Amino acid sequence: MFSPSETTGRGDVRSQAAALPPGEEKAGTEEWLAFATTHLQRLSETASAPKLPTPPKPGAAERAPFLHGWSPYGPRSY
Repeated sequence: MFSPSETTGRGDVRSQAAALPPGEEKAGTEEWLAFATTHLQRLSETASAPKLPTPPKPGAAERAPFLHGWSPYGPRSY
């Protein structure tokens, strides 16, 4: 899972943002970092391997076309 203290490989973006002088660029960078952190956490929470649905058990009506005239309900009494 994502940790805000992780680094990006080219240096910690948060420490670079903290080193910026106060102003519009620093505020914009901090705002973007907050958005990116929230977005990544949301993605991490919802990410999971896709799963196939469980197929329903076919009933008599679904089996009938494949039985070529045989009864889908089983053999008739003898």
